[in-house]
Amino acid sequence: VTARAAARMLRRDRPRSLIFAAPVCAPEAAIGLKSEVDDVVCVLRPERFRAVGEWYADFGQTTDEEVIELLG
Repeated sequence: VTARAAARMLRRDRPRSLIFAAPVCAPEAAIGLKSEVDDVVCVLRPERFRAVGEWYADFGQTTDEEVIELLG
């Protein structure tokens, strides 16, 4: 959902090309994103995808304050 929303927002700037890239994604999510972007690149698309955090050694949560600081 976040990637789809970001793609829609970025499309407003009329980029020549919009590519979604991630180290891992659910196969269904990759298929769904194809309607929003020009290309989807995922290194891993595991068939039994339950949660993205399972695929990272460190998947700490980002705080609201960190997000606000990065976007500011």
